[in-house]
Amino acid sequence: MLHRRLQVMIPVFVMALMLAACAAGRLGYGPRTAGAPGYEDIQLGENTWQVRIAEVWPEDWPDMEKFALYRAAEVTEAQGGVAFQVIGAAQQLHTYHVPAPTSSMLLGTTVTPDGRIVRYGAEVPFYGFGRPAREVVSSAYYLDYRILGPADVVNNPDVLRPAQVKRDLGIFIANRQRR
Repeated sequence: MLHRRLQVMIPVFVMALMLAACAAGRLGYGPRTAGAPGYEDIQLGENTWQVRIAEVWPEDWPDMEKFALYRAAEVTEAQGGVAFQVIGAAQQLHTYHVPAPTSSMLLGTTVTPDGRIVRYGAEVPFYGFGRPAREVVSSAYYLDYRILGPADVVNNPDVLRPAQVKRDLGIFIANRQRR
């Protein structure tokens, strides 16, 4: 009886897990929380910061840089900077293997109290995890930047003004706000 329940419950559980992952949908702009991907700010030095966009599905990879630049603009304004300069960017891929339930026969031998050797294993199911059923790839994007003051901006063509970045990406971010 337990064997039959497991045969039904394990595939149902795996299917529910996969549907829940699909229902999570596209990455919404917001801070990373236990239940949702998003940004995370890390101060690396006095004026040097890193924004990390974590656990992103492949369909969101083209948007990670936009999220990171917008967040860098927000932090720059919050810190009183007039501009920021990107000093590095990287993407890290994570591959997960979602296992599929399998069954096999539990075979073996035992010794009875009177010393006889008995073989067993007929119709004794064992549930475990076999080969991966699906490979899931997610990504994290890292943007390192330096917050600049007025003196740092003079004759520096590589600066980004927070107000301009927010204006350029504002509609995109507004459509992707986490609800």
